[in-house]
Amino acid sequence: GWKPVERVETYAVSGQTGPQLHASMGERGPTIGKSRVRAMAYTNFKLTWVRDYQRQGNACVLVSARPKLIITYTLPKTSGPVPA
Repeated sequence: GWKPVERVETYAVSGQTGPQLHASMGERGPTIGKSRVRAMAYTNFKLTWVRDYQRQGNACVLVSARPKLIITYTLPKTSGPVPA
């Protein structure tokens, strides 16, 4: 059957405390939209279709359409262990 493709991309954050990590995510997170505002995490997708058309008489008929969906998650990642 059909399945989407899922990818995870990461960006580096640093800090040893919650507030430090939060600030790092705010400074380094992915930019989104026309305003280029920063987010801490982001999910994006690309949907395309693979279509099969066949001639039937004087017409072209769509006989199958298969989606191709790529979902990309952008998440923060620390360079090392963080205290609990």
